[in-house]
Amino acid sequence: MMARTAFLYPLVLPRLWQGHPIADHNVHWHVLSFSYLQCAADGSDMPPGNSCQYNNIKMVKQALKGPLMGILGYTEDQVVYYNFSNHVHSFTFAVRAGIALNNYVKLISWYDNECGYGNRVVDFMAYMASKE
Repeated sequence: MMARTAFLYPLVLPRLWQGHPIADHNVHWHVLSFSYLQCAADGSDMPPGNSCQYNNIKMVKQALKGPLMGILGYTEDQVVYYNFSNHVHSFTFAVRAGIALNNYVKLISWYDNECGYGNRVVDFMAYMASKE
């Protein structure tokens, strides 16, 4: 069964996508995968005079300094799939890979199916051990 990740995006960027439609697609290779999010955001929940632009996506970087640190990644480098082999993050947003047209935004994120998952299992085991 393919995991759906669309529910994560409003958690990371709640001000941009609260109540807006989100489409999520995953493309899987042997070990690496990428996911892209398409979203139409009208900016109605943003300050007057502002709209959702691709530069607002950099808010993801700020969100990753909190409880998502070490789980989600962020890169402004030009990357291709093999850059994420043995990558420990569950997802890494590739800023330069996404696009925006008016208020329509497409985000691209990459992940290593095995290494990223394995690291979350280790995190979970450490969490469970701390509760004993």
